[in-house]
Amino acid sequence: MELLLTSGNVHDSIVAVELLLHLDLSDNVLADKACGTNQILDYIQRADGEYTISPKSNSLRPWFCDWHIYKDRNVIKCFFQKLKWFRRIRQA
Repeated sequence: MELLLTSGNVHDSIVAVELLLHLDLSDNVLADKACGTNQILDYIQRADGEYTISPKSNSLRPWFCDWHIYKDRNVIKCFFQKLKWFRRIRQA
């Protein structure tokens, strides 16, 4: 697991490849629609990884998404919601 904290006005897709550099992509990368950019998907494929990312509704060439796996990201979203709720994380 790798965690990268950014300021609130930085979009996830901007730092996604930087974060993925530190991970072993032999497992499935699970992310939301915001990370479905060509840059991120190309990086994962070049690293021989797999991804479960939902295509945006306006995508010209939508890709397959396993919706049963995609729904598991809810566990991760709930974890971060708890972190936000308690507001006890301080930047060092």
